[in-house]
Amino acid sequence: MRLILITILCGFQFGYHCAIIAGAHGFLAEYFILDQTKQAFAVSIILIGGLIGSLLGGILADKLGRKSSLHWTSLLLIVSTMIVSFAPSYITFLMGRILQGIGLGITTVVAPIYLAEAAISSKRGAIVSSNQFAIPLGILTAYGISYIFSSSGNWRMMFMLGAVPAVIQLIGFFFLPEVVVRDKKSLENWRTLFTLRYRKLLILG
Repeated sequence: MRLILITILCGFQFGYHCAIIAGAHGFLAEYFILDQTKQAFAVSIILIGGLIGSLLGGILADKLGRKSSLHWTSLLLIVSTMIVSFAPSYITFLMGRILQGIGLGITTVVAPIYLAEAAISSKRGAIVSSNQFAIPLGILTAYGISYIFSSSGNWRMMFMLGAVPAVIQLIGFFFLPEVVVRDKKSLENWRTLFTLRYRKLLILG
């Protein structure tokens, strides 16, 4: 249960970081004096980072392991969120957002793999889908935070609170195992293909 709760914070962060900009972009536009084009870029650039991160996710999962990839990514999300929260300029803000996107892209790929390998087969579907369930929770939380700070216009705090689940993960992953599950049935099926009976069919067709 601890493994599930810590890991699904990946989905929560995805929802939060993607949605919090909705409540903050008006204050950003006023603070950095942004036109419509720059506002749109500030909102969408996280998706560019997400594309990069999703391409890296599988590679990192294989090279570093599932848990280690998520552990390092939690640190990336903390750092990138601090960059966004304390950004002195529009360019710095964009750099932080694209780094956030990279981190979220990685977790989007690796978290379901980690959950699937940790789960018993009879509950695997429910456990893996819990990460997806956490996404709208993150979105809902972001809207709630936006409402709370709407009167003060404190956009920095809106973004900064997004680092809280990443900090929990950074600590929590120290106490979770690196799960490696080999599907014995699949392995046996592959071996069967190379028995004498099927070898000629594979070679000769």
